[in-house]
Amino acid sequence: MARRLPAQFVRDTEEGYKLQTAQEKNWQQERGGFQPKPKDRREILRELLDEIFSEPSLKRYRYKDLKTFSVGVTVDGVRLGSDGQIPLSVRVAEDAEELARKLSEATQESRHRETELFWVFALNPEIDKLVAGYYASGQMVSKYQQLQSQNKISNEEATSLTQERNEQRRLRNSLVGKLSEAIAGGQGVFQGVTRDASDLGTRCVLRGFGTR
Repeated sequence: MARRLPAQFVRDTEEGYKLQTAQEKNWQQERGGFQPKPKDRREILRELLDEIFSEPSLKRYRYKDLKTFSVGVTVDGVRLGSDGQIPLSVRVAEDAEELARKLSEATQESRHRETELFWVFALNPEIDKLVAGYYASGQMVSKYQQLQSQNKISNEEATSLTQERNEQRRLRNSLVGKLSEAIAGGQGVFQGVTRDASDLGTRCVLRGFGTR
């Protein structure tokens, strides 16, 4: 049986697992020291949700092919972009237990805010892991880009920085994809009525309310 190498000597790349050099090992150890605080985590999620809900298919809603309305999105009470003719209030739950609570709250609120649409969805451990990785990657890129601009970076560190930029982009794309899946698996509420649109896809969030 082949001897299994310790995790600290290998790294996962787009081409598969590779042995780490001493520089890469030091880089990963430093990277592992960056952990997002709740505030950092909220900012990352809000930034990426803003990107998702900025898609044209979610910024505009066409009613029965007769008239197009703009959509104004808030996430947990924070406005994303500009106001819209149709207010969409998105609620993000940390887990299944909080999802049930937030869905109940949205249902109650929607009975009194009859022109507002609510959408509730939950995060998951995979998203949490990606957020942590994306944050750490961003911290490393920011630090070593500054050192590079001051000519205080070695050739090995410059190589690691290039690899980290690629990893940052990969993590961002993965996060957007997983968040989109989580959103599509959420539930909508309109005037006290809950609509499950998990089979409609992210681009069809508004259709889940049956307001066509």
